[in-house]
Amino acid sequence: MVSNNAVPMKLESSDRRYVVVRTSEAHMQDTEYFDDLAETLTSDFYNHLFSYFMTLDISKFNPRQIPHTEERQTLLEANKSVYELFIDETNFECLDERSLYDEYKQYCQEYGYMPASKRTFLANVKNLLDVQNGVYTKKIFSE
Repeated sequence: MVSNNAVPMKLESSDRRYVVVRTSEAHMQDTEYFDDLAETLTSDFYNHLFSYFMTLDISKFNPRQIPHTEERQTLLEANKSVYELFIDETNFECLDERSLYDEYKQYCQEYGYMPASKRTFLANVKNLLDVQNGVYTKKIFSE
């Protein structure tokens, strides 16, 4: 997929289908450049390209390992839910259910989001936080 939009699609951190790159604007609207480029795409070019790919060592290639580019990270950040943003941007160690929801409502008010109902909020954060005995803490991820 190719797009001019800053946020062309929803992308989640677990998504392995897309490699996200930014291209140069150096030849934007430069029809002469692209006409010249198109002329180089001959059958001889494709034969050389095919030969190159057929001799390329891909023994260590892992198709499940998607390149993590700066553009991919930007797109991931742009697609975060208000719940993920709240957890990432709010400094708390452990809160009970009521205090957590109150913090969330305050966050929404401060940043211009419409807060969800308490039930909806808790359903959306249950997999994003650790919960023990009604106390919510941020998950700790080891690297």
